[in-house]
Amino acid sequence: MTEKNITEEPAVNRTGKRKKARTAPPLPPDPVRLVASARFYAESIMVPPGISSRDKSGFLEGEVEELSLFPLESTSWGYMENPRKLSGAQVLLYAAFREHVNGATDPDHARRFAVLPGFAVLLGRQWRKPTWLVLLEPECVTLVRMQPKANLPDFVRSRYGTRLDEDSEAAWELRERLLDEVAIDEDGERIEEGLVRAGRPAIDRRGAVVFPLERQRTPQAGWKRFGCGKLASEAALLAADVRDMHFLADERKRRRAVRQLRAFLRIAAVVLVLLGVFQYLYLKRVGATEALAAQSKAQRPAVKALQEQESLAKSASRLANPPLEIFEWLSVVNDPRPDTLFYTTAYADREANLGFSGEAPSVAVVNQYREALEKTGRFSMVEVKELNSAKQGVKFTIQVKVKPAAEVEPPPAEPQAEVGA
Repeated sequence: MTEKNITEEPAVNRTGKRKKARTAPPLPPDPVRLVASARFYAESIMVPPGISSRDKSGFLEGEVEELSLFPLESTSWGYMENPRKLSGAQVLLYAAFREHVNGATDPDHARRFAVLPGFAVLLGRQWRKPTWLVLLEPECVTLVRMQPKANLPDFVRSRYGTRLDEDSEAAWELRERLLDEVAIDEDGERIEEGLVRAGRPAIDRRGAVVFPLERQRTPQAGWKRFGCGKLASEAALLAADVRDMHFLADERKRRRAVRQLRAFLRIAAVVLVLLGVFQYLYLKRVGATEALAAQSKAQRPAVKALQEQESLAKSASRLANPPLEIFEWLSVVNDPRPDTLFYTTAYADREANLGFSGEAPSVAVVNQYREALEKTGRFSMVEVKELNSAKQGVKFTIQVKVKPAAEVEPPPAEPQAEVGA
């Protein structure tokens, strides 16, 4: 028997055209690339107190040139410092061969948010005392000592391994070997149990890089959550980044421009919302005004009819109940009038002023009448305004002001006759 070579033909659809093979979309690169800690040479140094923050980068670059095994132009380096930024603080300086960090090994090198050494995932944790941790990375196992006050490693040592993710025993063997190589003060220092590894990093809204951590206490145990590491400050993140300093300077400017653009967009959005609210309130007010004007116009005939009815009611009330108060006061004025004095005109106003004009045979009769009005006690003022001579005597004008009812004294009671008198 002969074997046939069977080749699979590409599928065709009903129109006879070949179907395109479905390929899964490429996964987006991690925002942060972690370079194996074993690629770096790390050393803890002290920055002299007299060096300012502007001169710190130049000072550390000189230290890198002195400590690195490679020329400075072939070195990628970075540093981590105390978040408190104290003068003369401790700094962890690290450097690696640039070809091991950049280049063809990472095509998305320039587009990443940050490129950091593997032990950077342990930053941001709080330690009560100096603590040794063993970090499991894809290519190596790293022993790190964290300082409590500085929140910063001051010792880093790594060992390469193969198939560390699949072979748990190999990772644990490297852990024991690293712990045997260093001298640990059991009284003042502590060793964190098991192995620690980092998950996929994430970037929060404020631009901080967060590393979820897990721990395996024993080789047979599972991985459980172990808090998280965090690089919150942008300055600390750019200082820890191992890419070229010129590239990082441009990246800093770009991020600043992005922040300014976001702030401008937020302000513009707030302004647009406020303008929309103001326009809505204005249109609502205009609509209410127009509705009120239309309602007023519609009710104008009814209001006019009510006004006419009110006017008719007042006129009818005046006809039915004429004001007799003025006539009563004229009667009071007329009671003490002498028979030889008579009136020609009279008037009254709302301020309780009465005035009347007339003729009398002489001035003495006018004065007699004025005194009689004063004796009534009903008037607060009695005054002769005009007094002119006439053919048959004098012409006069007298004005009086009526007292309020509360000020008028009651007339004296008449004496009663005694019984049996």
